[in-house]
Amino acid sequence: MLPERILVLVPHPDDEALLASGVISRAVSEEKQLWTAIATNGDYLCGDYTKGSRRLAESLAAMSYLGLPKERVLFLGYPDTGMEPEASFLSGLLRETDLENLHTSCASRMTYGITGGKPDFHMEQTGCHGWYHRKGFEEDMDRLMKMVKPQLVITTSRYDIHGDHSALSHFTEQALMRYVLSGYEKPLLWEGLVHSPAGDCRWPVPDGEDSDFTLPDGMEHLPDFLSSWEQRIRIPVLEDDRQAGRKRTAIQMYASALKDEEPEVVRYLLSFAKREELFFEIPYEVTASASCIP
Repeated sequence: MLPERILVLVPHPDDEALLASGVISRAVSEEKQLWTAIATNGDYLCGDYTKGSRRLAESLAAMSYLGLPKERVLFLGYPDTGMEPEASFLSGLLRETDLENLHTSCASRMTYGITGGKPDFHMEQTGCHGWYHRKGFEEDMDRLMKMVKPQLVITTSRYDIHGDHSALSHFTEQALMRYVLSGYEKPLLWEGLVHSPAGDCRWPVPDGEDSDFTLPDGMEHLPDFLSSWEQRIRIPVLEDDRQAGRKRTAIQMYASALKDEEPEVVRYLLSFAKREELFFEIPYEVTASASCIP
């Protein structure tokens, strides 16, 4: 069902648990080689490293609970500057035509990881932090692909209404094209939906851990998504994990995302704990124009 080498690549700390806790646990139990990589630190509106470090530490703890060692959890270390496309950091990079134009956040101008703990990926790979610009981000994506050598990449959906989520979909596809152009075997690309155009109140339906994902109302304006629904990839959560509520427990380890247990936020996040995880395979053409870095 799953190939030997898998990369779960997500925008923020907690997205890996929402989309793929079941896949991660299954891969660990089947002794697959799986990595998670988190593009931003989730440090929205924080003027220092405290929030980002805390959220990354929550990811480490949740992944450890699922059996993934910290060496397989990678922090790209870029900022979270908002949800709307005009505010989103990754959307801003995607629109950027000057590859070395510096984008800043409240917290930093350079990548960072957990203060006093696990460093960011750029630091691990090069010995220094990386600047917040498109060239640096794309180079980190290229380093990531060549290090992991994935046969399958799981990321967020191009239909997601969070700017970071949809932009990461495009950056991932471009990075895979460059990876294949460098002579590597073409990986599969699966996408999962976190923030649906139908609204967080409609997706996922909060109908319990013994339920499947259902197509929400409010997606009629997305015919491509609707047509792909019948070809959706449904990965069952392991029975032991489902009985033990392991995905629910993993999600609950992200205290920052739960926002002091606001009922609507908790309902939304825990609604991802179902008996399956849902993905859509994205076919992509490999063309020379995918290379954005000279």
